[in-house]
Amino acid sequence: MQKFILIFFVTLIAGCSTGTKFVASTHSIDSNNALVYVYRPLQFDNALLSPDLIINNKRFKGISNGGYFSLHIQEGEYQIKVDFGDKGKESTKTFKFENGKTYFIKANTGRKPLEYPYELVYFRLDEVESSIGNFEIKDTRLIEEINY
Repeated sequence: MQKFILIFFVTLIAGCSTGTKFVASTHSIDSNNALVYVYRPLQFDNALLSPDLIINNKRFKGISNGGYFSLHIQEGEYQIKVDFGDKGKESTKTFKFENGKTYFIKANTGRKPLEYPYELVYFRLDEVESSIGNFEIKDTRLIEEINY
C-alpha cells in the first residue's frame, strides 16, 4: 500500500509540472501580429480540470491550472473558448485583436450550485487590463506557444 501511495504522489507531482515560468521579456511582439496571453491563475477550485482551448474551431491543449498560452496572432476577430466535454458549460467569446498590441485573456473558473447535490462547473474568458494581466500571469507556466 505504501508503494502505491508513493507512486501516486510522484505521478501527481510530475503531472503538475509544465513549461517555464512566465517572463515577459522572453516574448517579443512585432508589428505584424498581436501578442495574446490566455492564462489561468493557480487556484484550488476545479484544479484538476484542464479544458481544451479552442480558437476559431481549432483545438489546442488543455489550459491547466496555473498555465498560460502565448499566441502570436494576426489582426482580426477570433472566437476563443474553453471546452471540457460533458463536465460543465463551455464558454465562447469573440475577441478583436490589433497588430502590435498585447492582450491578456483570463480563464476564470468556479462552480454554481444547482438543485442539491448538483452544481455547474464553469470556465469564463475575460479580457483584463495589462496591469492586472502582468501581475497575475507572473506565477503561471507556459503550456504552449502558438503562431496562429
